[in-house]
Amino acid sequence: MIRTRELALILVLLLACITQAQEQAPRQQLKIAAYNVLNLFDVFDDPYTEDEVTRVKPRGEIEQVAALLRQIDADVIAFSEVENEGVLRAVARELLPDMGYAYVAASHSNDGRGIRLGVMSRLPIVSQTSHRFTELTLPGDERTWRFARDFVRFELRVSASQNLDLYVVHFKSKRSEPDDPQSGRWRLAEAVAARRIIEARRREKPGNWTLVAGDFNDTPESDPVTHLLARVEVDAPILTDLHKDSPAEQWITYLR
Repeated sequence: MIRTRELALILVLLLACITQAQEQAPRQQLKIAAYNVLNLFDVFDDPYTEDEVTRVKPRGEIEQVAALLRQIDADVIAFSEVENEGVLRAVARELLPDMGYAYVAASHSNDGRGIRLGVMSRLPIVSQTSHRFTELTLPGDERTWRFARDFVRFELRVSASQNLDLYVVHFKSKRSEPDDPQSGRWRLAEAVAARRIIEARRREKPGNWTLVAGDFNDTPESDPVTHLLARVEVDAPILTDLHKDSPAEQWITYLR
């Protein structure tokens, strides 16, 4: 049985800035999923991370994950909590060889255990851009942070004339940090930086579609999510919550 925490279709945001070039591009329907696979760790020790504190995911659980991925049948899956690209590639090749997931990638991470962000895709991966060294700040706060894991952009080729910028997130957990109950300020700093990165990319590549997906470790009304969705300036790009027209019980997969 798949635990609900593992299916982290928590919140998907779509940048609703359709340019004329986009409107003229060939239309295709894409299915994109976000999945927190809860410590998809392999049997090999990584001497540069603290992976030994996390159990290896049993084969049976990995097969359950693969069975669910087969059922979802998404064109692209954005993953949280994978140990490395190799274990993700093994799932695609050994358990889903007929699903067309020819393109697999995973980023490095700021996380001490080594949990990373990744994608499994039927669409070609054009580029992968990490922002894990970005310095995060908030007005009026002397502290600085970095993304707890990373904020990764995977540029995917949808068609000959259309690319998609897929940002995969796994914001800081609600575990409290010194002087930051439930790490609310840290997650807000991540959201502020993410919004800034997205807006800069939109100016650079206005014709690309933009999607933000993953585990935000927060609820729709929280400050981080509100900031991502807010119109900061009159002509600023707008992120639209794709779940807003769905029943409230479907917005969040797991709460604790």
